[in-house]
Amino acid sequence: MANEEQKAPETPETETAQETQAVEEIAAEDNAQPEETLESLSEKLQDAEATIAELQKQLAELEPRAQAEILNQRRRAEVEVDKARKYALEKFTSELLPVVDSLERAIEACQTDDEAINALREGVEMTHKMFMDGITKF
Repeated sequence: MANEEQKAPETPETETAQETQAVEEIAAEDNAQPEETLESLSEKLQDAEATIAELQKQLAELEPRAQAEILNQRRRAEVEVDKARKYALEKFTSELLPVVDSLERAIEACQTDDEAINALREGVEMTHKMFMDGITKF
């Protein structure tokens, strides 16, 4: 009995034998199941091919619609981006118009022959020009 309780150490040879036995048991279970006839397998194949053909037909019908929908979404997105730029620029320029008006009034107020005021007018004119160039660029 003491010998029965002790297991022999597993070696690669015993592991291979156990794996082989497990594979044989699985194969025996597979063989126990009834085999399908060639006709039934052929019918299943034809059904599967018919299903594939139907799905391919449906896909072919949907593909142009999907492409058209993608193009429409792109166009809508482009229009929205253009509108966003336009209105953002419009809002920006409407905020800057009072600044332009103030610079122009400062230039008009400096229409004298005084040297100190002439220097101030030249500075305001240069600022006005730079500001207008920046607005024109955008």
